[in-house]
Amino acid sequence: MNKNNHSTVTRTLFLAACCFAWTLCVVWTLSVYAAQAPEPKEPAASYTERGADTCLKCHDEDSKFPVLSIFKTKHAQFADRRTPFAKLQCESCHGPGAQHAIEVPEGQKQAPILKFGVTSQVPLEKRNEICLGCHQNEARVAWQGSPHANNNVACASCHKIHATHDAVLAIREQPPVCLNCHKRERAEFDKPSVHPVRFGQMGCNSCHQVHGAIGFTYEHILHRYYKRAQWLEAFAGYGRVHRAAVAAAILDGEAA
Repeated sequence: MNKNNHSTVTRTLFLAACCFAWTLCVVWTLSVYAAQAPEPKEPAASYTERGADTCLKCHDEDSKFPVLSIFKTKHAQFADRRTPFAKLQCESCHGPGAQHAIEVPEGQKQAPILKFGVTSQVPLEKRNEICLGCHQNEARVAWQGSPHANNNVACASCHKIHATHDAVLAIREQPPVCLNCHKRERAEFDKPSVHPVRFGQMGCNSCHQVHGAIGFTYEHILHRYYKRAQWLEAFAGYGRVHRAAVAAAILDGEAA
């Protein structure tokens, strides 16, 4: 091989090596950029322009999910700045609904929105968080860690937010709501001697702190005295037995 041919081969190999090195640099740079590039974000959810008026176009009295009754509840009082309707109306609780309000062809599903019912796919903690955002005060300050919270009970499992009348807030109508889950207590209230719950004279919350805190049965020392009184009656006799015995002793003494 002469010198010219040797030089040509050398230059060719050198250029090939440079091209290969440049290609590797480009590939490495692109891979690093792709790894560092932020993932594309979903478009931010937006609110409707007309609030509840948008919702009512579908959720009227003929709808499968009517909501008109909420206007007779405390939640829909525009003049009270504490209520959802003084803020973002329906979307104060259900979240941004612009995408949900878009009409879709028949057979297709609308964009989801935050639901509170038993069929909701929204995590229970998220649903309760919406309610507790306004209601975690006074009687509900101890909800976290309460028996109902620890047993994954949703606020909407007991309360009917869209209903004109929430049964769980009425003494006469409250027990069936509670006893729907508390089956043993339902059976015990059919005993001859019980608290007058089934007669509408007491509610479950007359004794129990259903939203947490100290109750008046198992959470408080009162149950110790109650059980002790039962034990004494069983083994030492009822109060009327002792009263009769004392009266008889007094009468016998007077007769003597």
